[in-house]
Amino acid sequence: MSYLDELLQQQRYTPAIGQQVGLRKGQAYASFYNPVEVSSPAYITPNSYTLAQQGYRANEFAYSVIQLRASAQAQAHIRVMRDVQSGDDEEQVNHALVKLLANPNPAPHMTWELFIQMKRIIQDIAGFCAFEIEYNNMDEPIALWYMTPYWCSFLRGQQEPLRAIRYQPYGLAPMDIPFKRKDGKPNILFFSDGENFDPLSDRVRFRSPLMEAFPQIEFDNAMTFFLNDFVKHGAKFAGLISVAQTIDANQAEDYRKRWRAQHGGAENWADPLILGEGAEYTSMQMNFRDMAFPELDARTESRICNAFKMSPIVADARAGLDVSSYNNKAQAQKDWYYNWVLPAWRSDASAIGTQMLPIYVDDSEDYYVEFDITEVYALKEDRDAQTKRAVELFKAKIFTKNEARKEIGAKAVPEGDDFMEDPIPMIGQAPLGKDEEGKEPKDKEDQAKQDARDGEVQKFRKFAKQRVKEGKSVDISAFQFKYHDEQERQELISEFVEVETTYKSDLIILAEAINKAVEQKDPPVMNITMPPVTVHSHLPSQPEAKITVNVPAPVVNVENTVPVPSVTNVMT
Repeated sequence: MSYLDELLQQQRYTPAIGQQVGLRKGQAYASFYNPVEVSSPAYITPNSYTLAQQGYRANEFAYSVIQLRASAQAQAHIRVMRDVQSGDDEEQVNHALVKLLANPNPAPHMTWELFIQMKRIIQDIAGFCAFEIEYNNMDEPIALWYMTPYWCSFLRGQQEPLRAIRYQPYGLAPMDIPFKRKDGKPNILFFSDGENFDPLSDRVRFRSPLMEAFPQIEFDNAMTFFLNDFVKHGAKFAGLISVAQTIDANQAEDYRKRWRAQHGGAENWADPLILGEGAEYTSMQMNFRDMAFPELDARTESRICNAFKMSPIVADARAGLDVSSYNNKAQAQKDWYYNWVLPAWRSDASAIGTQMLPIYVDDSEDYYVEFDITEVYALKEDRDAQTKRAVELFKAKIFTKNEARKEIGAKAVPEGDDFMEDPIPMIGQAPLGKDEEGKEPKDKEDQAKQDARDGEVQKFRKFAKQRVKEGKSVDISAFQFKYHDEQERQELISEFVEVETTYKSDLIILAEAINKAVEQKDPPVMNITMPPVTVHSHLPSQPEAKITVNVPAPVVNVENTVPVPSVTNVMT
């Protein structure tokens, strides 16, 4: 029994994870792959050559959908940005990466637009797109060379889901090109995003929209071939010719040949049919109406659009044209940009930045790549609405000036952290843009005068703020007014020059208090002490002059034993 117990105990024992392959502590067992996958390349099926021939080149609807996606991505240009923690991110103008992508290889017509369109077309067909990076003797990238997808197969490495591409042009020996060099720099710029993921072959085989739509494309091609063959060779549906007499096989073949010669081909389909006595023609096929061609076209095109994440309205498919109008097509196009185009831009920017930026900068985490979408026409209306919203939030004092500028993608400006200032009406003057009664001017001439006054106030305040900032407050009174009188000028200047004139106003308050006390039956005893008053003023006519008046603090004692006369004139 002891031997049996020991044997059962051994069967219950499970070795520690990774003990069989000698994993270090903490190492992931899932990072190791089947040795066959490491040494043998994985080929993508269906072959991208077949997909390109029968899908992209033979089917005009698939071609137009792929072209729409490629053209949409080419509308935005790429730029390199530096992440600034303390402020707005900075664009790296004329960055070497942007220059490289503007002309990726020596082909004279190769531009950024063609590069990104070609990349999108190949990715939609093959599920990936790869460019081999060429370096010069100074280890700087100088060209990106397109790798034909049907010459590519993929190799894993232990703890490397994607180690190398085995590249084998027809007639040449295969070569394994690693994704990274020994120094960590990339050998290949590789594109493949989420819609290309194949759950059955993680990152060594890929799926594409064209692969998913290929059964529908084959059906559409067959329908097109049927129509073409019908018009070219038959121009009549298959039918049955019956005659009254008995015929043998040779006679039947002769009748068949004569029928084809007389009525076969598009050039003969309008000829009248003449049959002898006892002969009869019966159709053996459905007609076009019974075959429901329009419905079949709409179904096929809609399913192809689904595979490419595009609305039938945007693709001008039959199902979309039946319900399309100018307004709903514009909305469908905008929705498509938000649901697919913008995420595709972000994916491509991330792929380019992650792989290429470490070549140019050591602190690549402080830099990133993005697409500049300010000139994309389909999104312009949204940007206009965003600008209007930012202005309204600034006017409502919810956003500061710089917050509003950031909302519309503009850079911050000095002194832009303040909220919008309310216009300050002058004493005795209605608010800006109003008449004396606080109403909108009715006459155009009055409105023009008011606009001129408002404009002069804005110019003065800007002039005064600049002088205060420069430490030249004494020059504020030198501003030349055209539309304001002397009193109004003094009021405006007093906004920026220290003027304390509390003495007169305090005496007026004192007089009002005394008069009020006299009116009472038992006037109280009041002890009112006036504080010393200092008056400073910069005279407009003499900018350098400065007057200082020191007035001692008067004390006024009022008792109710003596009637106090009304005070009407305190100061002249």
